[in-house]
Amino acid sequence: MKNAAGYLDDLVRSLAEQNYRGEKELVVVDSGSTDGSPEQLKALCGRYDIELNLIVIEPLEFGHGKTRNLAIQKSRGDIIAILSQDALPASENWLANLVMPMEDDSVAGVFGRQVPRPGTNYCEALFYELTYPMERRRMTGDDKSSFSNLSLFFSNVNGALRKSLALGYPFRDDLVMSEDQFWGRAVLHQGYSIVYEPEAAALHSHNYSLWELFKRYFKSGYSLQQMDLHDDVIGGGAKTVVTLLRKVLEMRPWYLPYALVYELVQGAGFLLGKHNLLPSRLRDNMLKW
Repeated sequence: MKNAAGYLDDLVRSLAEQNYRGEKELVVVDSGSTDGSPEQLKALCGRYDIELNLIVIEPLEFGHGKTRNLAIQKSRGDIIAILSQDALPASENWLANLVMPMEDDSVAGVFGRQVPRPGTNYCEALFYELTYPMERRRMTGDDKSSFSNLSLFFSNVNGALRKSLALGYPFRDDLVMSEDQFWGRAVLHQGYSIVYEPEAAALHSHNYSLWELFKRYFKSGYSLQQMDLHDDVIGGGAKTVVTLLRKVLEMRPWYLPYALVYELVQGAGFLLGKHNLLPSRLRDNMLKW
């Protein structure tokens, strides 16, 4: 959590209203909020009688994998549900639906659908619709899907995992991002399954400017270069682009020029990061932004 004041009222209320009979503990890592988020969170948890374990770290100690590993280590439960601060459960059954597949001991993790918030631009909304469909699926180590937005193996924006496996196979703390997808591949290779459960939906989306879009996908591509993955990245990405543009042409043809620019910026950022093509100083600055 960092400067989450605008999200906390709805988020904590939603967590309090979950139809879930098991014990619950809320573990939050704050990495230097300056907007009063920690105090707001404490007050809200007191109001809703939620057990809170708040861990405060310095901003420079934050890392997507590192911070999640810390939260998992400090949690008491055997099953850990993870939400980004800007992801809001879409119903009071979100938590129950998210953890239900883990009654099967062969399931290492579950991730839920991400539903774009109202007002999300059309390309972003369509991206979430394509990436997180309504069909439930179960992935195993035999899954030969090419790497693309249509074949996610795990997401910790809205997901759950077994603490024992998260400790045995912690998130890589050296990755710029996509530590969750690397973790998904690691446990699949160990013979476990991962379930995508669309009924465990959360509102989550971004309205990126073209510059923000470029930076986000540069980091995504660079993280794959860090992972040294050899999946069919180009083929998988091309399928995603073609599917999105076809949808735009069918549904909103007047939006096609922007969609083409959107995909060009996204693809350029991804490929420049994946192949580490920027000068080192510019690359390092890009990764910090």
